[in-house]
Amino acid sequence: MLGEEAVLRRVGDRDVHRGQLDRLRSLAELDNGTVLAIPMNGGSHAGLGIAFTLLHVEHANSDIAYIESLTSADYLSRPQHTRAYSLVSTDCGWPRSATKTRCR
Repeated sequence: MLGEEAVLRRVGDRDVHRGQLDRLRSLAELDNGTVLAIPMNGGSHAGLGIAFTLLHVEHANSDIAYIESLTSADYLSRPQHTRAYSLVSTDCGWPRSATKTRCR
């Protein structure tokens, strides 16, 4: 999940920016992950306040939220935590009819 401004912000020259966009596109096309872009005109979104990765370990039927900040990182596995991150990651601020795999 990233804000639209992260896609628009150019870091490096045109070729570097193109490479970054191509990489995001290739990640979005994978079956085992989701790339969500929150539109700038969509207002505030809880998912933009912290860097996190939501993992599902299928053979253990378990969810884990991996969070990181500037100076630390942590794994959260309690259901009340993983449920909160799951709710944030599936709500891109679009109508429920919008696809969850690619919010554009």
